Amino acid sequence: MRIAIFSALYLMAVASAQANTQQTDVLPEYYQSLSALPLSQSRVIFFRSFDDEEGAAHIYINGEFHTSLLPGSFTAFCLAPGEHRLAALVKNASYYHGMPLTDFKIWLGRGETQFLRMLDGYSGEPEVLNRPAAEQELPYLHQQRRMLSRASSVEECSAAD
Repeated sequence: MRIAIFSALYLMAVASAQANTQQTDVLPEYYQSLSALPLSQSRVIFFRSFDDEEGAAHIYINGEFHTSLLPGSFTAFCLAPGEHRLAALVKNASYYHGMPLTDFKIWLGRGETQFLRMLDGYSGEPEVLNRPAAEQELPYLHQQRRMLSRASSVEECSAAD
């Protein structure tokens, strides 16, 4: 009996130690300068400044949930070039089939990076910024990496050849 209890306590301690070492994965990562993309991809940097809205902004790509952004965070993702639909909604339950979703159509060029800043979170339409304007805010924001994207059109970003 004592061996079983000791074994159980040992396993709990090992599991706790592993969980504590994995905690470093959720420390904030901040925006860094971007590498060039291959012409087969386009990149989007979607960010939410520090605002007064409470709660997460749910980000959708082509009608599928991608992530949630808290104030002061951003997400970076790659898509195939072409037309896509994006939305960012605050205080909105996750998108379910049949629920109306106000989205924003965007054309992504080959090898391009688009910078989008969430506006009010109620219209779903972001503000398109040029790189210098976006990079004035981005260094102060942390990257959202705590959620698994369910957007099937998102691709792993590659480096240009």
